[in-house]
Amino acid sequence: MSERYPEDFVFIVSEDLRAEAGGKVTFLGVFTSRDIAVSLPSGQPSEGVPALQTLGVYFGFKDGSGTFNARVEILDPDKTNILPSETSKPVHKEENVGLDLMVRVTPFPIKNGVYRARAFLNDRMYERTFTVRIQPEQSKVASITAAS
Repeated sequence: MSERYPEDFVFIVSEDLRAEAGGKVTFLGVFTSRDIAVSLPSGQPSEGVPALQTLGVYFGFKDGSGTFNARVEILDPDKTNILPSETSKPVHKEENVGLDLMVRVTPFPIKNGVYRARAFLNDRMYERTFTVRIQPEQSKVASITAAS
């Protein structure tokens, strides 16, 4: 059987994710934008610290079929892959049946800038980006105005 590469896929970044029975995926803390603002407490170093205990990245392929060697990479703003070097595994995708590729990065060391999430089916690359912005923790002090 020859491969027919997917053209249609979904990309989701979340604080966590997990595969469930029955082909379901549970997402926790889905980032609805690909611009992720991370607040750090004052005095904490601004880069290279795990601001998120976990970051989940999901690629869901809807069309296509065949047997593929699948792998996922997440490149930080310095273009360093933050996943273990060998994440490839053979997968088989049936026509009209979804193929879910997901990874959890625990802990997720943050850096300001653009991250590149890449899924590969054989040598075909599917890429999406997301941006992490480190910002100081917002002050929780409320101002009170006295009326006379």
